[in-house]
Amino acid sequence: MNNHSSLRARITCAAIILLAAITLSAAAWAQVGRGPSRTVYVEPGVNKISEAARNLSNGSGLILGFCDYKQTEPIVIPAGVTSFEILGMGPGSSRVRFTADCDGIVTSTSGNFADMIERCRIENLSLEMAGSSGERTAIRVWASETNVYINPSVSIRNVTIDRVDGGGYWGVGIDLIGAKEFIIDDVHIRHMPRLNAGYQAKGVGVRLQSCVCGSLRDVQVNEARLAVDIVKAEDRYIVDPNKHGCEGITFDGFVIYKVVDGFSLGEKALNMLFSNGTIASVQRYAIYEPSFDANGGYHSIRALWIDSDPTWTVPESGAILLRRPGTVVDGINVSNTSAVPWHGVILTSGAPISAVDKCMFRACGYSVFVQSYKNTISRNKSLYTRGGCSILITPGAFNNVIGGNIMDGGIMNQGQGNKVIDNMGY
Repeated sequence: MNNHSSLRARITCAAIILLAAITLSAAAWAQVGRGPSRTVYVEPGVNKISEAARNLSNGSGLILGFCDYKQTEPIVIPAGVTSFEILGMGPGSSRVRFTADCDGIVTSTSGNFADMIERCRIENLSLEMAGSSGERTAIRVWASETNVYINPSVSIRNVTIDRVDGGGYWGVGIDLIGAKEFIIDDVHIRHMPRLNAGYQAKGVGVRLQSCVCGSLRDVQVNEARLAVDIVKAEDRYIVDPNKHGCEGITFDGFVIYKVVDGFSLGEKALNMLFSNGTIASVQRYAIYEPSFDANGGYHSIRALWIDSDPTWTVPESGAILLRRPGTVVDGINVSNTSAVPWHGVILTSGAPISAVDKCMFRACGYSVFVQSYKNTISRNKSLYTRGGCSILITPGAFNNVIGGNIMDGGIMNQGQGNKVIDNMGY
């Protein structure tokens, strides 16, 4: 009798949770005036989610239970569906395991603008790869960049993306194209391809393609070739390809561990804001701009803890590499734990009018490597260095102000018109 009572209690509890999830889902959609036409509970089994996804219509959604689901094919959102949701009961509770070499949850990338997603929610689930060779994407959404009345346009929250022990790898964790007013929150991405030369284009935690005014909060990337790739999308995915790179994206509270590179700020990356993050055991660059771009730059990099990979053996890389103008680096803490020169902040000839202030550097090759002009290096007497670090100003650098630094090493001023004033230890 007790066993029967216990079983009834568990069934009742599951029913209450499911009803609450459906009710909350409907309420959330109603807030933006696009209530779901129906929400479907997906039974456990093989390819049950992809089968249910084929029947999605605008405003409809799928609810995943406290189950392990098996997929041998991708979960594809039908062309023409511009609003949907897939909601689980939490990572590890609603677990979707892909046992074939296929993508995960993907929307149409037909190039037909009628297929762009206006609103979607993917929340509270795990996506695990067991059968891939490292070429597939866990979540890919092509969103409407022109959508101005829905906030957020894309919501990816409380999601874990991982591999199965002994299985394959995801090539890209999240690939977001053209989204405006999006949020990626409390997402953990683990065990991406990292060092294998065959994965040069893969092993990416999050890829943002021509996305504008979004937020990544409390995102963790543990082992990847590149944690976050910020790029301009192909022209066929952009309504006005002459204007849109990525702009105005906030990265807050992130943790990145064991990567070759942390953030790559590609073509037309403008006004990125980094704060309250950790980039640990990075091999090459924690944050870098791969090329000069007159339409990019003007970032804010604040309150970060960065350290290098102790096994790294290739010299002349560093924590932050800037090739574009106007970036403020404020309050970062950089430690070099490798045996080779690994610099703090590198300001190339394309990065003028930048500022480095209130930072601490330990055992770096150079704390600040200045190759450009009109930069301010520590105006508030707070650029501390430890382990024999110093500041190098190359012959092509001019009209910089280097003042108020406290350091063990010296300043090598090879440029012209630079002001070196009020530095302790110099």
